[in-house]
Amino acid sequence: MRSIDPTDAMRRARQRAGSARALDMAEIQLRDAMQRAQALAMSNRSPYAVVFGVATDRFAVVNENGQVVAGPLTKLPWIVDFTRPNQPKRVEIERVHSGVAGVAAIFDSQGVPLVGGSLTLRHMELRQALVMDAATGRLAAP
Repeated sequence: MRSIDPTDAMRRARQRAGSARALDMAEIQLRDAMQRAQALAMSNRSPYAVVFGVATDRFAVVNENGQVVAGPLTKLPWIVDFTRPNQPKRVEIERVHSGVAGVAAIFDSQGVPLVGGSLTLRHMELRQALVMDAATGRLAAP
């Protein structure tokens, strides 16, 4: 019979907690970006989107011309890049299925998503799947 190493069990529990925390932080940033794109679409009466770079582990809020919009507080381009040092480390955008090309959550001029979609964030072995409601644009865990 195999014995259980309590040190190893504690290390794994800490890693899992760290992964969950990193994914929570990434999810909050994603929800903020989605809400911002939807609010801009409604207030400006033009399409806005959140565009995902799966290969680069980043996403950005863009206007109908594909230009990155400024954040409301910093006035810097609204780009979240998980490879930057100020972001949760080792978070990856594993899979995105949304929008016409499969890489953008697009909101029409009334703030309604063109289509629903899903994406998966990953930190080490832990994954967080999120589904975008096609009617409201809200993200939820399946």
